[in-house]
Amino acid sequence: ITEGTLKVGLPLPTEAELAQGFSISLITIRAALRELEDEGLIRKRAAKTALVVSAIPLAERTREIGTLADLAADLADSALEIASYRLTRSVEAARTLGLDGRTVLPCLRGVLARGGVARTDIAIYLLPELGRRLCRADFSEPVVFLLLERRFGITIGGAQATVSARVADAGLAGRLGCAEGDPILDSRLAIHDSAGRVVQFTVARHRADAINVGYWLRRG
Repeated sequence: ITEGTLKVGLPLPTEAELAQGFSISLITIRAALRELEDEGLIRKRAAKTALVVSAIPLAERTREIGTLADLAADLADSALEIASYRLTRSVEAARTLGLDGRTVLPCLRGVLARGGVARTDIAIYLLPELGRRLCRADFSEPVVFLLLERRFGITIGGAQATVSARVADAGLAGRLGCAEGDPILDSRLAIHDSAGRVVQFTVARHRADAINVGYWLRRG
């Protein structure tokens, strides 16, 4: 499953076929299937064979992120595959950056991969006065807000995130290696400096089988 031989959405062989193929007992096969389900790789079904639901074990999808430092650490083992860096228009991004919606913005587009698996499609919009001073070759790492700090002496103060559920269209499915209509976790991150000015707006679309979201709530 993790090597991609059994694709997400495909059924497993029957328990009897697995037992025969591996020359082991049905008891062992059933125990193994329970472990695979606990790892989030399969879903067992009544009167049917189990279904592959993820190529990525649950433990690899769950990371604790409570600060921007945690986010940077989480991205450290990801590879950024850049598709383009050019001026583009996004009303949402421009307004989030505090600009007129018609403003043309520098935008980095690409895919984040981990372990050779494409997991996240990203679009990173920057303030024009910052982004125009960068070129594609500057983005050698996936943590762009650290680049802004180093290059421009900006102190990043924090970020606001929103998350929603979507489905993959044909283009996104092709970039992430999933099927059209598969569930996608859409996150939008507005990163601001210590003065409260938003300097970076990131739209990240994650394969739903590659990420889990959790949060803590204080009493008041």
